[in-house]
Amino acid sequence: MLPNPAEQQLLDGEGRNRTAEALEFADRIGLTRVAPDRCSILLAVQLLDTATAGWLDPIRVIHQIEALEGARVTTMKSATAFRGAHLSGLWHQHFLPNGVAAIARNVRNALSHYGIPSAVKRVREAQAAGEDRVFDHDDIARFTNEVVYENLDRREGEAKMTGEWLIFVPHDGRNYYLAIANHTDGAAGDEALRRQIDLVCVREFPFLRELLAHGGDAG
Repeated sequence: MLPNPAEQQLLDGEGRNRTAEALEFADRIGLTRVAPDRCSILLAVQLLDTATAGWLDPIRVIHQIEALEGARVTTMKSATAFRGAHLSGLWHQHFLPNGVAAIARNVRNALSHYGIPSAVKRVREAQAAGEDRVFDHDDIARFTNEVVYENLDRREGEAKMTGEWLIFVPHDGRNYYLAIANHTDGAAGDEALRRQIDLVCVREFPFLRELLAHGGDAG
């Protein structure tokens, strides 16, 4: 279950109480199972809304929580701590949302890191032979496969896939899962997220108040 569900009254922009709906959804997707009493109602509402909008399959976030709990291996980048003014003291773990944009970002990152080894090989062969060669259709198909599929396989194998953020905080040897966020929103997004955490999560997990006030040094 989520922490103190009877005390949580999370309202939407029209004043409707989302608590019961979010609790039912959290139970249905396994959020209450994977980290009992350590997942915020804010996270549950966000997962409900993004799933309803078709932006995110919540199991993708559940899998990252399982990885952080030691129950699953992940191909995503390792969790890291925030250093900025608004989120210092919190951590983030990448998850891969639905859609082409997330894959495209990883393809771009992989291309920047690995290049196209098969194309480089062909060029070097031509240079060694002292010949001028033109890439044919088979070459282009090979290069495309390497850029889109093989480079992603390399990225996954090295656990360097990137995506959006699952926000959590370690405390007394356990992780507390607070929210999800778009990592491209910049400082304004960080500030808005911090306001949500202060409003909702601090009430659920009181230790956050001192931890956030000291940038993660408390406790």
